[in-house]
Amino acid sequence: MNPQTVLTSVSEKLSTLYDSVKSAVVHQEQGSELIRDPHHSQGTGFSSDVRKQLHLQGLIPPAVETLDTQVARVIARINALSSNPLEQYTYLDRIVVKTRTCFIRLSWDI
Repeated sequence: MNPQTVLTSVSEKLSTLYDSVKSAVVHQEQGSELIRDPHHSQGTGFSSDVRKQLHLQGLIPPAVETLDTQVARVIARINALSSNPLEQYTYLDRIVVKTRTCFIRLSWDI
């Protein structure tokens, strides 16, 4: 089997596993506490219903994005910053600080 095919398959399986675990996790934190916690924050990945339950409305952008969409946006930004490695590093550091989930998924996709 082609290594790229194996990586794609593993990435898809991990993404599916992540989605199922994520839906089972009950968050103790709410509102601004939750979005400041990089381990639990999903950025724009919170669904509308979850945003209401966790009091996140108005604290994050109104658009709801899948993790794939978030990662694609980060990759596009990194590519746009390709002429400046320091800015790329700074941008990635902000992703780690804000949402580890997106950073981990990004590391699978690169």
